[in-house]
Amino acid sequence: MVAYNVENLFDLDGISLYDDYKPVMYGPSELESKLEVITDTLKKIGGITGPEIILFQEIEVDRTPEKILSATDELLRELKLKGMGPYYHKLGYNPKDSPKDWPAVHCLTLSKFPITHSRLHSIERARPILETTINVKGKDFTIFNNHWKSGASSPEME
Repeated sequence: MVAYNVENLFDLDGISLYDDYKPVMYGPSELESKLEVITDTLKKIGGITGPEIILFQEIEVDRTPEKILSATDELLRELKLKGMGPYYHKLGYNPKDSPKDWPAVHCLTLSKFPITHSRLHSIERARPILETTINVKGKDFTIFNNHWKSGASSPEME
């Protein structure tokens, strides 16, 4: 199992809660470079087909799904093109929620084993935690994928 903070993997629609990911600052070459580093790193860790379970953090929540591929879809496409997986996956936000309730970035859990259950745990003033249950050779295995927002917590909350 690998936990991997991809450090703000964003799509190319220019619609973002962060100013750094507008077309003048972040374009196709930046996205391609990030995807290449991610896939190369995962192959070094997990071999030609990649690790069995991957917990990604800091992938942009797609605010324009009808426009272009989301960062999540770009990543899944790139993994498949590089011969990695196949992977089951769960998003760290609920696309059916109102966009005003979405975080800027989310976690993504990938597994070569079947995912039998998942749920989100909402946290006040922080990103949701993605709980995923994976069936590994007949045994359920539950993992939690989260990414604490820098400066969001307080000593009392911790």
